[in-house]
Amino acid sequence: MRKILVVVGTDSEAIRAAPLIRCLRAIPSMQTVVCIAAQDSQLLAGELASFGFLVDEDLELTRQTVNADFAPGVDRVIGKHKPDYVLVYGNASTLMASFSRYASFGNLRSGLCMYELRHRSAEGSNLQVIDLTSTRYFVTSEISRDTLLEEGVAPENVFLTDSTEVDAALLVIERIRNDESLKTKLAADFPFLDPNMRMILVSGQRSDKYEGRLESLCRALKKLAARPDVQVIYTLSPDSRANEFVESEFADHPNVTLVPHQDYLHSVYLMLTAYFIVANPGDIPKEALALCKPVLEMPDVSGRTNAGAGNRVERDVDRILQECILLLEVPAYYNTFSVPRNPYGDGHASQRIVETLLR
Repeated sequence: MRKILVVVGTDSEAIRAAPLIRCLRAIPSMQTVVCIAAQDSQLLAGELASFGFLVDEDLELTRQTVNADFAPGVDRVIGKHKPDYVLVYGNASTLMASFSRYASFGNLRSGLCMYELRHRSAEGSNLQVIDLTSTRYFVTSEISRDTLLEEGVAPENVFLTDSTEVDAALLVIERIRNDESLKTKLAADFPFLDPNMRMILVSGQRSDKYEGRLESLCRALKKLAARPDVQVIYTLSPDSRANEFVESEFADHPNVTLVPHQDYLHSVYLMLTAYFIVANPGDIPKEALALCKPVLEMPDVSGRTNAGAGNRVERDVDRILQECILLLEVPAYYNTFSVPRNPYGDGHASQRIVETLLR
C-alpha cells in the first residue's frame, strides 16, 4: 500500500487540499495522512471537518516556531509515517523543511511532489530550490506549465490539472443542496436574510489603500439598498482597517447588513443565496462561477483584473449603479453573465492528480 502525507499551512490551502484528500482516501491502495503546519490549527481543522475529514497530525506551531526552524516537527511526522509521497500546500519555509527531512529517508522512493507552486507568492530563494528538487509539478494553467518547461523541467514531470478550488466548491455546493438539515442549519445562522428580496453579496476590501474605490462602492451600495427589492450583505475582511470605514458608512442602514468573515461552508451558502456578487480586484470567487452567478469585479487603481472571469466595472458610482441595475432589471443581461464559464477548471482536478500519483 502506498502512503501519502498531505501538509497544509493555511485555511485556503486546507480548502484546496480537501477534494484531493477525498479522492485519495477513496483509493483502497492509498493511505492518506493529513498534517497541519500552522499557528491557527483549530481554524484549519474546522475547514477540513466541513468536508468530513479529521486531522491525523498537528505540528502545533506557534509564532516562535514559525519564525525559527520547525523542521524537527516535520522530521517527526515523516519519520513516524514514512510516506511514499509528500504533497505540500504551504509557504517556502514549510516546503523546504519538508524536503530536507524527506530527503533524509533514503528508503522513500518517490521524492517531493509540489502542487500549484507557481500560483503562490512564496518568499525568498527557497522557491527555486524547491523547483529543482520537486519530482512532479501539478499546475493549474498553461502559463505555469510553459514557464516550467522554459526553465528546463522535463515535460513528463509537468501535469496540467486545473484548480482543486473548483472541485472544493462543487463538493460543498452539492452537499448544501442535497442535505436539508444542513441547509436549515445554515439558514438559521443568517436569520436576517429576506427570501422576498434579491440579495447582493459584497466581498469586503482587504486593504484601505484604495479609499476612492471603496468610497464609490459604498455610495453605490447605499443607493441600491434604498430599493425595496434589494438587500445588501457585506462580508467584512479579516484584520482590515478598511472595515472601520465601511462600518461607519453603513451604520444603522436598514437594508445593508455587515457580517464577519465566514468559514468556507457559510461563504458558499451566502453565494448560493445571492442574486449576484461584487468581488475584490483579482479575487473572483471560483465558487460563484461554479454556481453560475454574475460577478462584478472592482479593479484596483492599476487596472489588475481576472480577465474573462467577471464583469469588470470602474470606480465611478454611476457606472457601478448602471451595471447593478442592468442585472436587477434586464433578465437577458443577467443571463449573459450567469452561464457556465469557469476558467479555473471543470471539477476533476483532484482526480487527475490521483491518477498521476497511481501511475
